[in-house]
Amino acid sequence: MTLACFSGQNIDRFVTFFRASVRSGRTFVIDAYMANLIDALALDSLPDPRRSDQLRVYLPRAQRRRIINDKRFDLIDGYKAQRIYAEELQANPRCYAMMFRTAMAADLDRMDLQSSCLIYSLWPGYLDRERTDLREWAKRKEIDFNIVHSSGHASSADLYRMAQAVAPQRLIPIHTVHPDRYISFPAKLKIAANGERVVV
Repeated sequence: MTLACFSGQNIDRFVTFFRASVRSGRTFVIDAYMANLIDALALDSLPDPRRSDQLRVYLPRAQRRRIINDKRFDLIDGYKAQRIYAEELQANPRCYAMMFRTAMAADLDRMDLQSSCLIYSLWPGYLDRERTDLREWAKRKEIDFNIVHSSGHASSADLYRMAQAVAPQRLIPIHTVHPDRYISFPAKLKIAANGERVVV
């Protein structure tokens, strides 16, 4: 089985893994959160999680507990025909590529995943922040662990062109380790310290 670890909100990354799965003759397995997100977007360019024969929906333990506790069965009822369970995954793991989250490691512990691979497509720094050491888990399960990440962040040149086109009255760089690089941008610049409140 191929396990794909990426942010569910990264729709481009989802599409990339989904298309790669289809090209390799595998069914792509997503969780209930991803299925609901795709449904909410209602884009013709995305596969229908309720009907696609190339997409199945797995309900991890953590999501199942949440649905039961909150009595939100509506979040999974629409995917009954698409549901897939651990037994089916285990019976023929080579037929599937699966969206994977660190919290799902316990779900997959009972499966024989030897010779599978895990593609970690998130910022590698997250690996040191998780309770479960995914690298160690993969090693124990005899799963190849690969970090394959591209940030999707715009380049400095693209950001500069955007600032020129938008012509903001004020520019506040966020999510950057080099705010000083924005000094030459065509806007009144406010560099805020980490944690500083800024009124806009």
